[in-house]
Amino acid sequence: MFENSVLVVAHPDDDILCLSSVVDKVDKIVFCFNDYPAIPGLGIARKKTIDEYPLSNVFSLDITEPQSFDKANWEEPVITEYGIKLSKCRESEARYTETYEILLHRISGLVADRANVYTHNPWGEYGH
Repeated sequence: MFENSVLVVAHPDDDILCLSSVVDKVDKIVFCFNDYPAIPGLGIARKKTIDEYPLSNVFSLDITEPQSFDKANWEEPVITEYGIKLSKCRESEARYTETYEILLHRISGLVADRANVYTHNPWGEYGH
């Protein structure tokens, strides 16, 4: 069941918070985001976490987060090609769509031939 499988999560810690039951069974663990400009130093801490990860099957896409957390209208979500429309900040919307393209490009080759991909639900478990 876990043969030829990959776990894809947004950040280091999401693997444990959301998918701890498969973390030691998959062939590869992919972390998508490191830097978060609103919190200086967070990217460095995340990189250190990945470098010290207790398993050797980890890979980081090292993408800067688009700072889209809490920018969508979760009461009346509007689905777009890139995810839920961000209605609270135009600047975040532009970064969000750019980040989608970067993420899609970098992750495609990592998951294309996998039998299973374990990941977050489409919009994250708590709205980011």
